[in-house]
This record gives sequence, C-alpha cells and structure tokens, in this order.
Amino acid sequence: MKVIWVILISSLSLIAAPTLIEQRIDASRQAIQKNGKDANAYNELALALVRQARETANQARCVEAEAPVAESLKISPSGFDGRRARVAVRLCEKRWADALEEATALHNQVMDDVPTWGYIADAQTALGDYEAAGRAVQWMINMRQASPQALQRGATLREAYGLNEPALDWLTSALRMTSATDVEERAWLLTRIAKLNRMMGHTEPAEDAVKQSLTLVPDYPWALTENALNLVARKRYSDAVEVYQQRQRVAPSVAGLYDLGLALASAGKSEEAQREFAEFEKQALRLVNQPDNANLDLIAYYSGAGKNPQEAVRMAQDRLTHQHDLDTLVASAGAFAALGEWKEAGQQMALALKLGAKNPTWLVEAGRISRKAGDDTGARKYFQQALEAAPSSPISEEVIQELVHTNASSL
Repeated sequence: MKVIWVILISSLSLIAAPTLIEQRIDASRQAIQKNGKDANAYNELALALVRQARETANQARCVEAEAPVAESLKISPSGFDGRRARVAVRLCEKRWADALEEATALHNQVMDDVPTWGYIADAQTALGDYEAAGRAVQWMINMRQASPQALQRGATLREAYGLNEPALDWLTSALRMTSATDVEERAWLLTRIAKLNRMMGHTEPAEDAVKQSLTLVPDYPWALTENALNLVARKRYSDAVEVYQQRQRVAPSVAGLYDLGLALASAGKSEEAQREFAEFEKQALRLVNQPDNANLDLIAYYSGAGKNPQEAVRMAQDRLTHQHDLDTLVASAGAFAALGEWKEAGQQMALALKLGAKNPTWLVEAGRISRKAGDDTGARKYFQQALEAAPSSPISEEVIQELVHTNASSL
C-alpha cells in the first residue's frame, strides 16, 4: 500500500510546543500588559504577527498586525521603528505601492537602514521593477555584506534573471547562516530550495528539501504546496490531490481550491474538479478588488477550465496597469493565447522572458505560442532553452516531443 510520508510527519505529535514566533507574540503581549505606553512592545507584536502570517499562511494575521502598529504610532507618531513596522504590515497585506511609498520616505530619513532597503526591494520586486530591487539588495550587501535577508532577496532576483544555480547557492548560504532555533525561517528557506530544485529537474534534492522543511515545521503550508507541485510534475496526480487536500485542511486558501481543482482534473476526477473550480471562482470573485486576492489564479482559470478568455485578458490588462512582475506577464500571455491572439501573447511572453528567466514551464509555453504565431525558429529556440534549463526534469520528454513536432511542421 502506498503511503505518502508527508502525512505521517504531520501526525508525529498531537501537542506541539509553542513555536518561536508564538513565544515572541506572548512576550510582546505581556510587555504591553506591564506597560501600555511601550511603543517598542507594540512594534514587536506587529512584526511577530507578520511572521506568523507566513508561518500559518493565514493573512488574517496581517490585518491583526494593524492594531499594534496603530497603537505604537499613537504613542510615538514620528517613531522610525513604528513606521518601519507599518511598512512590514503593508507588505504582508500585499499593498505593494503603499509599502514602497512609506519605505522610501523612511529611507530618505535614514539612508543606511538595512531593513528599510530590504522592504524597498520586496515592494519593487512585487511591482516588477527588478532593476530597482537589485540596487536595493546591492545596498544591503554593501552595508552588511552577506546577511541571510540580503541573500534571500538576491536569490529571488537571480531567479528572475535566469541564474538558477547561483540563486540556489545563495539560498543554501542563507540557510547555513540562519539560526537552528528559527525553525520557521529554515523551513521557509528549505521550501524555496525545493522549488528551485524542482524547476531545474532535480527531483531527489527537491523531495529531500521538502521533507526537511516538514520535519522542522509539521504541516508547514508552503512545504505541503511544494510537495504537491513536485508530485504533479511527476504525474502522480492522485497523490498530489491528497497533499493538496491536506494543505486545505491545515491552511485553507482560495488559491488552494484552484490548485486542488487542477490536480483533480489531471487525476481524471472531473466532477470533483468542477466542484472545486466553482467554489474557487465564487470565493475569488469576492476578493478581486482586495490587495490580497487570487486574481492570477482567476486569470489562469478563465484562460483554461473556466473558458472565459475575454475576461482573462481584461483582468490581466487591468493588473498590468499597476504591476509588471513576471507572473503577471506570463498570466497575460496565457490569457491572450486562450483568446487566439498569438502575436500579443508572444509579445507578453517575450517581456516576461526578457530578463532571462529559465523557468522550463514558461519556456515551453513560449515555444507553443511562437509556433502558433507561425514562428518555428522562435519556437525551437524556446524549446531548446527549456531542455537546457532542466535536462533531467520530467518535462524534458514533453519538450523533446514539442521539438520534433515543430521540426516536422516546418518541413
């Protein structure tokens, strides 16, 4: 009988000791009870709640963090630490433009504050200004050389520029530099390491990193998602369904409903998939105008199973008015492709790949779009790049078939 090890890990202990982040939250609240005028205690509580939002994949903690920041700024309206904590909350809430504006104001006040540079980099990356984000990360490195925070952000940018192996090196270095007591941070880094390994076709290292992450933080939502994606890549769809279902039990999310629907459809469970898709669409539409939304997934859904490419294009174009990150550009390309607008789809994909990203899935899609647009030479280039980016990936066989198809069609 097949047993998925990730489920076993989550049942090792029914009563877990308080996490480091929970301890920080309790300590901050106790400090506030002792002295309600201690602005730093409110700041620490807000930052701990932001960390807990990531630990539990629960965005409600971001909203909860607003209150202690507000209290801190009542006590000290111009307090630098309180204003910086508010930037962290804005980032947690995915209010990227607001976060960038506030972080820039802080930077103009104190130009050598390393965390502020990090927040600027985070906001710029989310908005798609990778050049500006790179400058911010370089300043972090200049002022504090190789800190784990700078290395993590630098790894994100290296991936955007197609430097996958160097990105992996930086994440591994950040992991080595992270305290053994900060288990959530280590689990987060291991999950990112797993993602990069999966993308490059390193299946065993990807699985090992996920397993380590879940050993540190059982039921860690991000590691469960990565485990499911690895199973999908290997076409183990039924196993992926089980892991996605577990992830939804641990940390329900709107995007998770869409992921589960895709896995169910791939597993041949079309009726169950349609139920998940219907629930996903209903919940996602409620969040369309909120900073924390599932719009990228909704664009992908309307481009595919939802069969509404016109709405997918409209949503993608609306999103592109305020951010130009790579994921948005790729989603826009998929929307135009679904509409049969192959030239526009190709232009959007070219913009997404302009920096040099070496995501095999994106490169394969770019090849298919180019072929549909009648550009067999461009298609071959993209397929060859996908093969070079992940020669041992499960996707490689699919890429080879695409190359054969393209070569045959051009004869």
